[in-house]
Amino acid sequence: MNPHAMPGAFARLLNLRTLFAVVMVLVFAGYHTRSFNQAAEELDIREAVFRDLFPKKEWGGPKHTGFFYLAIRVHGDFTDPDDALMARFAKNEPPVKRRSECHIWSDQGGVVLDNKTGEQGVIYNTGSITWISNTEVRIGGGYYVGNVGAAGNIRHLRKVNGKWLVIGIDSGWVS
Repeated sequence: MNPHAMPGAFARLLNLRTLFAVVMVLVFAGYHTRSFNQAAEELDIREAVFRDLFPKKEWGGPKHTGFFYLAIRVHGDFTDPDDALMARFAKNEPPVKRRSECHIWSDQGGVVLDNKTGEQGVIYNTGSITWISNTEVRIGGGYYVGNVGAAGNIRHLRKVNGKWLVIGIDSGWVS
């Protein structure tokens, strides 16, 4: 065996291994960013939960809802949804507004009133998202109409054919 052939063969082998490793990293990184965008998924999840919380026409639903107000609960505090989430409800009936656009009138049983019109409404909220996998989550959600009209529970969602669907609801609390 030629002693000078070994370093060249070793260098070629090292170069091939390095090239293979670099290609695999790039392929995986590109696949990962194309297939999973957590921020976009969270918008889809929250939209699915809010729509699931809204009363269905076939149920009759509360007749006193002038507006629906959306809130996101993070670490115990309620915040308004961002513009991207609000845009998804632009054509909703009844109209959807941010939580900051209403107040709770404690003298009248804690009813929810619009800051501008004084009409009654309902506050819907979602909580933190617990990721089970890239296609399955758990998230708290609920509504508030007044002191004796509120509820909350945990919803289980699964992504099926590109769409987040509520697949189960754990019993929660009702007031």
